[in-house]
Amino acid sequence: MVVFPSIANESRTRKLHSQLRQLQHQEEGEERGKKSIVDVHSHVFMKKFLKELEGRSQYPILKRTGRTRGREGGAKGEALVIQFNERTFSNPIGESFFDFEKREKELSSFGIEVQVLSGTNPWVDAFPNADLALKFSKIHNDELSEIVEKSKGRFVGLATLPLLSPECAAEELERSIEDLGLSGAIIGTNVKGRYISEKEFAPVFEKASKLGRNCFLFLHPSTPLGSESLKEFGLVRSLGYPFETTTCLVKMAYSGILDRFQDLKVISAHLAGALPYLSGRVDAAWSNFLDSKGSLNESPIAKIKRVLYADTISYSRLSLRMASEFLGIERLLFGTDYPFEWGVDPAMKSVEKAFREDELLKIYSENFSRLLPK
Repeated sequence: MVVFPSIANESRTRKLHSQLRQLQHQEEGEERGKKSIVDVHSHVFMKKFLKELEGRSQYPILKRTGRTRGREGGAKGEALVIQFNERTFSNPIGESFFDFEKREKELSSFGIEVQVLSGTNPWVDAFPNADLALKFSKIHNDELSEIVEKSKGRFVGLATLPLLSPECAAEELERSIEDLGLSGAIIGTNVKGRYISEKEFAPVFEKASKLGRNCFLFLHPSTPLGSESLKEFGLVRSLGYPFETTTCLVKMAYSGILDRFQDLKVISAHLAGALPYLSGRVDAAWSNFLDSKGSLNESPIAKIKRVLYADTISYSRLSLRMASEFLGIERLLFGTDYPFEWGVDPAMKSVEKAFREDELLKIYSENFSRLLPK
């Protein structure tokens, strides 16, 4: 005779499994807590930024939606969405994006001591004009500076720039570094279809180069060009973003930006996209095909590697090892993409499977300390 467990027993079993998972998570956090860990890739929205949007009657505007799944929507409650125009919306904005007390508790549970805070795609790039983009960039950066200062080293801030006007963006970058105490800026790979490798964006790179050791740029994929063909199965997320980053990096090499501004420090999101895997093909094309030569006196990859760092968001041991051979272990920085649903724990477990203890020390904190000395 088959005996089925009672519902009460099933409930007790689920509760016990949940408690065991929490205990395991706590023990892993305590073990990691013995290391100094810096997370270079996380996203935020500022409350004043959202409040200013909520009062608007014209795009961009803030809308309230039903509850969202997972950590993007926070534990409970409705989520917010920014509508930039008739077709462009932000991802759901849950409380994890702007509740910094909650954020600190979550980081502590994973043993993360420092987190770099960046705005969220598409930043202000989808705003209807440069004046509005500048206004909201300043609102974001001013509040971010306050949060960083109050955190006493827990948070590092990256500015949002009004890239619709590269000249204004360069000025706001300088203000953010010199007046607000931020550490650099996050920049998207394209601005309304124009790659940031185009000459019009040179003022931003020139300013970042002049600011020197006090400034780095975090290159993050914007909505990929051609993304209409990637709507099914979330392919923008899994394929579109990494290939958008790869394309942008190679175009930056061909554009001459990396020759003009050799003091740049660029961190690429998502393990530099597919660049480690495709680097041989990029250089072989440059060597063997006239139309791939451009005006370069050396290979595109050589130019990119002089300025490039990459976060470790990949979730693949093989990819992480390849990237460490491509860039060098000293150029890899731990990242999580918090608070998106990729999860902090998978990001940590992937690097801990891929690297030795001495390598982890570099990836978790030492490399960042060299990149941004105090």
